[in-house]
Amino acid sequence: CSSDLETLTDSDITLLVIDPIERITAQDLHVAGYIKDEYKGIIIVVNKWDLAKEELTHGFDTVEKFSRLAKHKFDFLPYAPIIFVSSITGKNVPKVLDLIMEIKEKREQKISTSELNKFLMETMTKKRPVSIDKHQVNIKYVTQTGINPPEFTFFANYPEKVHFSYRRYLENRIREKWDFTGTPIKITFRTKSR
Repeated sequence: CSSDLETLTDSDITLLVIDPIERITAQDLHVAGYIKDEYKGIIIVVNKWDLAKEELTHGFDTVEKFSRLAKHKFDFLPYAPIIFVSSITGKNVPKVLDLIMEIKEKREQKISTSELNKFLMETMTKKRPVSIDKHQVNIKYVTQTGINPPEFTFFANYPEKVHFSYRRYLENRIREKWDFTGTPIKITFRTKSR
């Protein structure tokens, strides 16, 4: 397992291969958590679907039902695409390669600071920053500070006091505005330099 983790560390995009007959195991969830923590791109690949659907009689015997199960189990990876393949027939295997290239592009996209700050003003107009205490947090500006994975740095008067729910709100709004399919994004807060 340590060599698998080393391989993950060396990769930018990972394929998490699921055996639908076993459903989704604790090991699958553990590996998915590691992938998320390492900010790797991810595709959830349900393999041997053509064989499995014959054996699945427990309410997960269609693509729609199994997708719902996977989205529920991997709710901490809402950006991860799910694809059903057959390694024997090759069904959907080329689509996996297309997804890899798409996610690579998403991980390397750069958004201009002017676009981001326009987005920030619109976003804060809808919902002001939430603090973990009584301090009024003011976010001054945002810039993209990294790619592969994409990283956005928000400059604020009390960066350490931004509530986790507001961090999640900002990430959700970024994902609504720009397509980051298959990749986590980093959001950091720093004090505005004087």
